[in-house]
Amino acid sequence: MEDFTPEFEVKTTAENLQAAIEGESYEVATMYPQLLADAKEEKVEKATKSFNWAMDTEKKHAQFYKASLQALNAMAETTLPAQYAVCPVCGNTYDSANMDEKCAFCQTKEAKFIII
Repeated sequence: MEDFTPEFEVKTTAENLQAAIEGESYEVATMYPQLLADAKEEKVEKATKSFNWAMDTEKKHAQFYKASLQALNAMAETTLPAQYAVCPVCGNTYDSANMDEKCAFCQTKEAKFIII
């Protein structure tokens, strides 16, 4: 087996958050729309449902990252949620202080959410 040495650059938290925002924005604007178009064309309903859930979750992630970057820039990190809740079925993510009784995407009960 050939040795693999990954290359990476250590960046600031602000730079990492900005990169995360850009990544989520690309997924929402470009990646998932193409995946959805392909799934619809191929008439794969489960894939369409899954890609819709994923795209909606990525939108929420982008908002979490934007709020984090704003808090970092304002030196107000303590205003951010201490925990998040993730639906184990579809990946929907909540500020754990503001969860729905059932997942807004797939209707999984709150009791099954994973707290991180």
